[in-house]
Amino acid sequence: MAIVARHHKWQLDAAETAAIRKFFQNPALFPEHQEADANALEDYMHRWGVVIDDESLAIALQKLSEGGVIKLKSDAQLRWEAVSKGMPQHILDALDAGMRQCRLISEGDEGLENKANLLGYLQGREVTTSNILHGAEYLSGGKGVRVHWQQRPAQNPPSTRGHQATSPEDYRWMKKSESNTPGPGLVSHSNNPKFNGQEDREKMRLRSQPTDDPMASHNWVWMQQAKALVGRTHSETQRVQKIVSQTPGGGRAAYEAGRAEQKRIENEHARGR
Repeated sequence: MAIVARHHKWQLDAAETAAIRKFFQNPALFPEHQEADANALEDYMHRWGVVIDDESLAIALQKLSEGGVIKLKSDAQLRWEAVSKGMPQHILDALDAGMRQCRLISEGDEGLENKANLLGYLQGREVTTSNILHGAEYLSGGKGVRVHWQQRPAQNPPSTRGHQATSPEDYRWMKKSESNTPGPGLVSHSNNPKFNGQEDREKMRLRSQPTDDPMASHNWVWMQQAKALVGRTHSETQRVQKIVSQTPGGGRAAYEAGRAEQKRIENEHARGR
C-alpha cells in the first residue's frame, strides 16, 4: 500500500501499520481503487497531522467518502456480495435472465436488492421464471418486501407522435378528393380490414403481452405457463387445456388447475387406467 511506503520524512510505526491494514479490509471499499484510496488517505493524514489509529481512520473514511474522494459500495452491493458469495455462475445467470422475463429490474441498487431478496427465496428451489415470479409476488404481498419492477417506455412518445411538420404547407388539411384515392386502374382497399392492416393489428393486440401495469404482466406470464401445459398424447393435452380455458380467476389459477389435471392424468397412468 502506498500509505505504508511513505515518501515523507515521518514513517509509520507497527500500530499505525496494523490500523491501516485493518482499514483496507473494510468490505465497503473497492479493491480496484486501493492504490488511489491509499494515496487519498495518506494526503489526508499528512495534511491534518493526526494520530493514525482506528478512530482517526474511521473519521477520515467518513470525510473522504462524503467529499467523493473515496467511493464506497452501497448497502445493496454489500448485501448482494454477501448472499451471492460462492453461488455458481449459472445460477446467477439464470436469475438475471428470469428477472428480465418477469420485467423485474436487475441492474443498479434496485436490481441488487431484487436479486438478493429473490436469491434468498429461491434457496432449495429451481431457478425458473415461474418460481422467480412467484417469489416476487410472495415477497411483496406476503412479506411486505419492496420489489422493483421495470417501467416500459411508451411505444410512441408524444415528442415523436404523429406527422412531423417541416413547412406551413404541412399544416394544410388534405381535401377529401385528394385522400385515399387510388391511381388509374387501381382499386382502393383503404376501408377493407383484410388489406389495410387493421385485421393484423387486432390479431397482434390480442396476442401481445399487456404492458400497462405489473399485475396484468404477471397474469400474462402465468397464462403463458398454463397454455404450455401438455399431456403425453394429443387427447390428454386437449383435456388439460380444456381445464385451463374453463378455469376462472386469471392466469395463475388456470396454471394451477392445469397442473392439477396433469397430475390426475399421471395418477391414472400409474394405476394402469
